[in-house]
Amino acid sequence: MVAGEYAVLAGGLAVSIAVPSDLRVAVDAAPIDRVSSEALALDGAPLSHPQLRYVAEAVAAVRWVLGQDEPLALEIRGSMKAAHHVGAKLGLGSSAAICVGVVRAAWRHYRETLPTLQQTFRLAYRAHFRAQQNLGSGYDVATQAAAQTIAYRRPSVDRLANDDPRDFLDQPWPELQIERLAWPSGLGCRAIYCGQSADTRALVRATPAASSAMHQAAVAVAAAWRAGQSVAVLEAIARAERAFRQWATAHQLAVDNQRLDSVRRIIDGCGGVARVSGAGGGDSVLAFFDDETVGVRLTQAAHKAQLPLFDPGSAQG
Repeated sequence: MVAGEYAVLAGGLAVSIAVPSDLRVAVDAAPIDRVSSEALALDGAPLSHPQLRYVAEAVAAVRWVLGQDEPLALEIRGSMKAAHHVGAKLGLGSSAAICVGVVRAAWRHYRETLPTLQQTFRLAYRAHFRAQQNLGSGYDVATQAAAQTIAYRRPSVDRLANDDPRDFLDQPWPELQIERLAWPSGLGCRAIYCGQSADTRALVRATPAASSAMHQAAVAVAAAWRAGQSVAVLEAIARAERAFRQWATAHQLAVDNQRLDSVRRIIDGCGGVARVSGAGGGDSVLAFFDDETVGVRLTQAAHKAQLPLFDPGSAQG
């Protein structure tokens, strides 16, 4: 997430970018449900396996709306985890990507068509929300479903309690906003994992409401992004980071810490603009810039520090 963390939980605007993923989900008919994944070291595991709660909820959501119960064999290929941080949560939407991928693959198997963006989001958000014990704004699911930068406002969580599968897909969700945003010309971005995973669910439960400055910064980022002005985008992102740090300091929150600060120093030293992604507390820090030499320096600095680095700009449409 670029801006709107915590604000999005109260109906505020969020801006989020997609991160490249090599996750692929293949589905076929089978005598019983089974899941294989090299990344998870699973070979024919049942959907009840504790590592498969997101997969199980996504399959259940598709079956619920389509009235299907045919058993499936699912193969999940690839991962968003860095090779030398196997098992690390990077905070870049891997659980959301799983939900989106499984929803699309299962729907295509049952219907021989792909679901729309709205259908994909609603089902994957239901699955993700339930798998996280009724937590989450859905911004990461929407970002993965749209597969590019978006401006997002969450729907009412009451929508997810609808037990009529026909109404669930067909009724209007007027408060929901998933607006695709074109990537501004000249804007570069890298994501650097700080070496420590965050417990996002615990952070969301324990933190106070976002400040008005955080809400306003997210609106400013979205406006600059729509205008396609990279300089204005960088200024608005810096404003969002300041608002986040001031809010964290004022409430003495653990969402900001030394590991994040060390990555910020790397980004600052390379000439980029740092922005903590998502809930904070760990995971990844985004680096933005409008000079590609900064990107080169960031790659070198992250490699020297032995921190995984990704290029979200390569995923934008």
